[in-house]
Amino acid sequence: MTEVAKIRQLQAQQVRQLRQLFRQGLASDFDYFPRDYLNAVDRANSAPRLLLAVIRPSRLILIAQQGRKLVGYTITGFESPGEAFLYWVYVDPKIRGHRVGRRLMAETLSRLKQRNIQKVRLATHDYVDYYRRYGFKSRPEQSFSIGPTKMYIMELQF
Repeated sequence: MTEVAKIRQLQAQQVRQLRQLFRQGLASDFDYFPRDYLNAVDRANSAPRLLLAVIRPSRLILIAQQGRKLVGYTITGFESPGEAFLYWVYVDPKIRGHRVGRRLMAETLSRLKQRNIQKVRLATHDYVDYYRRYGFKSRPEQSFSIGPTKMYIMELQF
């Protein structure tokens, strides 16, 4: 039986582990993006930038942790007052199917509500149905492409 992952806010000493999991996700789950785009995303999420995000009040980084190992995360940025953008949701493929993503999403949305966020947006390529389960609605007029990959903007209003 898999140990239940604990959901909590990222601490500074966990940034290196988050960085490793982030890079693992880029390599395993986002190969439909052009290599130059992935390289830019990798640079934009370097360890120093992730550390800065831990201390910034304009970011919320939650992690799923089994024992000492990080197995998932969400990264959210606060935009204009009352609005947030959910940049990343990732769960290690080895533990998918154990509701870790569901728990990460629930905790992320709960904390956003606590911060008086009224609208959350995100961009997805192939998880539209997944995000609909949480109440997100597609905004086809805001769709865009990254190389040949079509991205769909979704929005949730509390």
